[in-house]
Amino acid sequence: MGSPKTIRIDARVIAATNQNLEQEAREGRFRSDLYYRLSVVTICIPPLRERMDDVPLLADHFLAKYRHINPTVEALAPESYDVLLGYDYPGNVRELENIIERAMIIETTEMLRPESLLIHQTGSAKGSPAIERPVAAPDTFDMKEVEKKHILHVLAACEGKKIEAARMLGINKITLWRKMKKYGLDNV
Repeated sequence: MGSPKTIRIDARVIAATNQNLEQEAREGRFRSDLYYRLSVVTICIPPLRERMDDVPLLADHFLAKYRHINPTVEALAPESYDVLLGYDYPGNVRELENIIERAMIIETTEMLRPESLLIHQTGSAKGSPAIERPVAAPDTFDMKEVEKKHILHVLAACEGKKIEAARMLGINKITLWRKMKKYGLDNV
């Protein structure tokens, strides 16, 4: 870039789409030369709703990934798996990840309960009875209280070590100090 000299490189392009690019190229909505350049190896991965056996494995993976948010949560409650398996995931794997991350933020017990998943749907692709009505969610949701509890959970997990807690929370120690003062946690 910015040089008249040509430098050769060996690179691979990995692209993902939810469209049928071959059909799009045939119908003139996608450049056929680009399609043939990209389609060396094509891997079709069905949407999550078509491979529900993956849901428990992915949920456990995301629970482990976001354990730093709420170290007291040890596992998903068995009923939570039922709720997760009854949902059709229009947002695919990213939606499942967001559901678990959000639940880790608001959960106050050692198990991720169905109420913390906050899945609201009037049915699922499979017509599963597991979620024919919305899962009960709190009528009011006080983010300040959630943040305060989360800070307390992390401080407890770090045995009161504020520098370590700030690192786990992804904030600096001054921000943690200000939040602790804001929530009356200065003496913790």
